[in-house]
Amino acid sequence: MAHVRTFRHLGGVPRLLVPDNLKSAVTKAHRYAPTLNENYAKMARHYGCAIVPAPGVTQVMCRCFI
Repeated sequence: MAHVRTFRHLGGVPRLLVPDNLKSAVTKAHRYAPTLNENYAKMARHYGCAIVPAPGVTQVMCRCFI
């Protein structure tokens, strides 16, 4: 897993992981209750990290970038 290699390379682990709803971290995206990938959640528990998936982009947010 890329995260584990990154943790080793950095020599530490962040307290908070904010994945951008990639499939290896979030099985089903939902604004208020996303379903996390079981293996990703186990990895986070092992390293003592919290997971807070990034919110999805809304139409209001898209208008800000146009």
